[in-house]
Amino acid sequence: MSRAAACLAYVAGEYERELERAVAPPEAPDHFWERPRGLELELASFDHEREEFVVWFKAGPRYRLPARILQEAGAVVAVELDDYRHGVVVAFSDGRATNFASDFVLFECEPEYRTSVATAPERPVGATIRALRLASGRTAADVAAAAGMAPPNYARIEAGHHRPRVDTLVRIAAAFGVPLARLF
Repeated sequence: MSRAAACLAYVAGEYERELERAVAPPEAPDHFWERPRGLELELASFDHEREEFVVWFKAGPRYRLPARILQEAGAVVAVELDDYRHGVVVAFSDGRATNFASDFVLFECEPEYRTSVATAPERPVGATIRALRLASGRTAADVAAAAGMAPPNYARIEAGHHRPRVDTLVRIAAAFGVPLARLF
């Protein structure tokens, strides 16, 4: 084979490979939030110049959330993760504080997350927790102990007689070893 023919064969091969990549189906998106601990945060900060919160998920992605979305007025002086690493606590110069959860960041910044939440069938959180417990073969007392809760309080959540706070839901999700989003 002549040098020109070899060169032409090489170029044709490269063209074929490029064509295959161009028509190949796109890779499935990484829904990191569906993995265990997928909503866990690594770091949060505030960009004063751009007036945005910068939130890094432990799974890798980083998102910028405009401060105006919180609908809070005032100068941000401190930003830190909550004890469970599923929320961001924000302190203002006038002494006020607020917080927002990691799933709020995804809802505002990740169109696929918003779509998955919007199209999910409505189910009370207590019923979902009960279904997870039954599927795991554990007793309510076992899950309550693993979540650091009194069994009667856990039973009220399962029965739908109490709306738990986010930190309680984080502990329950951790007791099952599932991401917080799985409870909804």
